[in-house]
Amino acid sequence: MEYPEILSMYQSLYTKKPLMFIPEWDVGINIMLTKWVAKDKDSIKYIVPLLDYLFYLNPKHYYYLLWLNIPKRDKAPYTDRLQKTKKKAESAVLKKIQEIYWWTDAELQKNKKILEKVIMSNEKYWLNEFGIG
Repeated sequence: MEYPEILSMYQSLYTKKPLMFIPEWDVGINIMLTKWVAKDKDSIKYIVPLLDYLFYLNPKHYYYLLWLNIPKRDKAPYTDRLQKTKKKAESAVLKKIQEIYWWTDAELQKNKKILEKVIMSNEKYWLNEFGIG
């Protein structure tokens, strides 16, 4: 589902305007909508009792439960736009070390501070040592 569709769903929670489309429903969208509603201090007291039903109700039914419980307003509170995380280009030396030790990405991130202190301080040497550069 695209961001404008999710945003229109969020706005319809507060304005009580019916949705003109039937989107693909999943729990992730409901979690996002609940998180956005929780940022509004006035509405948080209405959604706390509903959190028990988040994973037990059909996602479409949970959305309707949110729609019924949140008080009506002229417009929805402001929400931050979702940002795609930007991946940093990994060093060829770090990728080679990951390949040699058969590390997962999580293991590489866990050991990254040590590797940057020890190995990345002299990257040219290690590029030649591993035959990369």
